[in-house]
This record gives sequence, C-alpha cells and structure tokens, in this order.
Amino acid sequence: MNRRRFLQSTAAGTISPANFPHHFFAAAKPKNATDRVRLGARKIPISRMAMGTGTIGSNRSSNQTRKLGYHGVAELFRREALKTVPRDKVTILSKTLATTAARMKADLDRFRRELGGDYIDILLLHVQTAPDWNIRQRPVMDVISEAREKGSVRTHRVSSRTLGALKTAAAEPWVEVDLARLNPAGRYMDAEPKVVKIPAASVRG
Repeated sequence: MNRRRFLQSTAAGTISPANFPHHFFAAAKPKNATDRVRLGARKIPISRMAMGTGTIGSNRSSNQTRKLGYHGVAELFRREALKTVPRDKVTILSKTLATTAARMKADLDRFRRELGGDYIDILLLHVQTAPDWNIRQRPVMDVISEAREKGSVRTHRVSSRTLGALKTAAAEPWVEVDLARLNPAGRYMDAEPKVVKIPAASVRG
C-alpha cells in the first residue's frame, strides 16, 4: 500500500483488508477510522485512528518542531482547538522517558501545565528494551500508579522495543495497555507478526 492510497483511504474514513494485503490482517472486517472503541481494562474511549504530533522526538523537540517551530506545529495540528472542545470528548496520550521518580514527577507536572488540564488519559512508559525493565523502572511506575490513584492519569501503558521487553509487559500486572509494534509491512517490529501477536494479546484488557 503506497502513501497515496493510504491517504485516500483515511480521508474517506475507511480502512479495509484490501488496503492492507498482509496475511495477518486477512480475516479483518472493514473498520472506520472514527469508530469509538474502549481501550484496556479501564475502558478508555478512543478512536481507531489517532493523530500524533511529532516524529523522532527528544528533549521537547521533534522533526516537525525543528522544521516548523513549536507554533508552526501547533497551527498545523490546530492544537488550540483543544480549548474549544469539551475535555471529555478528547483522549490525550503522552509518553515519558523518565528513569527516576523525580524525573517522572517533573514530567507529570510539565504535561499538565503544557496541556492546560488536570489529567492525562493515557500515560506511556516509552521505549523499554530490557527484559527486566519492570524491576529497573519500579520507582517510575510507582509514581505513575500514585498519579492514577489521584486521578491525574487515567490509565498507563508501556511501549516495548525488544521481544524480551514485550514478553515482560505481557506478564507484568502493572501494564494495563501494551503498545506493541505491529504493522502489515512487518517493519520496525520485534519479531514476526505471529510472534508479536501472542504476548501483545496477553495484556489485560
């Protein structure tokens, strides 16, 4: 599937198996990008397709902000529109690379300040590679859990970048949603689709 066909399909609001010929999706039924589904054990409402705000990001910058500047990207994504839409109609995901409790607390404060809201719907513990990440990251996880109990985070998840980390995520009770790298082209994945599918499907939800 090339970029033109993808944009045409998403603009029409429909994604069908014909657009994704990979055998992994062969049995899928046509779905609309705007379908509302419930994510994870806490049933966070989301649409099937989301909009990201940056690629190759770090240190509060991304390819987009480096080229367009912060305000240019904000205008591109109409970020100010959040101020005109009821908060419960928008699901916001943010991610952290924190490795200490202090950094995680600082990130939470910054996220709420920059988003201008009291809570984050989904908080992602990003780019975990070590099979024992759930031991190394326990102080960070505890801060996120406390934030969830206080209502400033609704649910938490993890993104794995190795098969070992993905398997750990599937077995770790703290993980409510797992962001597994799974795509019809098989690119940037931690293993073949049939291998990734098993631990990814094991996460509670």
